[in-house]
Amino acid sequence: MHQPQQAVTDRTQIHQFIQAGHVLQLALNDGVYPYVVPVNYGYVFDEADQLHFYVHGAPVGKKRTLIAADPHVAFSIVADRAFEHTANSCTYWFKSVLGTGTATLLTDHQEKAQALQLLLRHEAGDQAHLDLTHKDLSHLGAIRIDVDQLTAKQHQPEE
Repeated sequence: MHQPQQAVTDRTQIHQFIQAGHVLQLALNDGVYPYVVPVNYGYVFDEADQLHFYVHGAPVGKKRTLIAADPHVAFSIVADRAFEHTANSCTYWFKSVLGTGTATLLTDHQEKAQALQLLLRHEAGDQAHLDLTHKDLSHLGAIRIDVDQLTAKQHQPEE
């Protein structure tokens, strides 16, 4: 990391950064150039504190085709961002989480339903709920990302 003083290693802070973000930039291998797509996400830390992201989309398409060919992905989330400038300086305040992982195309309807509930809870709060039918879930493409590596950093004004 270029500026190690900006590194964040506290797990509680990292959890807060992930909660504060709303768009995950997902990078997939597409040959010579990466394919990057912005997605909303849900997430869960399991009993071993392993992070899993869940994203959704159409049941067919480029994102799914690329993951089927190569499940290795990278991602970034930026939260609490702001640009500040004066007559003689400028800076950008942010909190970010970057990482890599392995993506799995979900086929099980129960896991798809869990993925959508986690996404909805992240975006709309703990009380949000969807009643999804088997037919609804058949038309949903859901993806789980098991995070292998994670870094976080922040550049915030001093208090």
